[in-house]
Amino acid sequence: MCSAGALGKFRKEHGLAALPLAAMGASSGGAFVLQLPQLVPGMRAVVSQIMAIPPQMLISQENQPFPPALFVHMARDARTAALVEKCVRKLNRSGLKAAAIEVPSLAIDDSFFSRRISSLGGGASQRLRRV
Repeated sequence: MCSAGALGKFRKEHGLAALPLAAMGASSGGAFVLQLPQLVPGMRAVVSQIMAIPPQMLISQENQPFPPALFVHMARDARTAALVEKCVRKLNRSGLKAAAIEVPSLAIDDSFFSRRISSLGGGASQRLRRV
């Protein structure tokens, strides 16, 4: 069974078939959700984190526009940023909704991890930073 068939079966079995369908994926999952509109009818939105695909791959099923798309990527990844820009430009030029959010880089200092994980001490945070 293909992804679209499995998704359709799951939605039907769980009483979700009538609800709007949106998809979000990170990394390779982001590439996957950007290709779902060509397999699954009625997609309402897609969100891809840390990934873009070649713009010519942004296609949907016949007679259906590509759904609104949001790309979330890291500022320091110039290659992905350039590909995201091409994808957003292609969709927008076609009159479709697409946007990107660029997440700024964070400085990882000695207390980076201990500030975020209350049970982690400063020494452990420093060791993790060095890894």
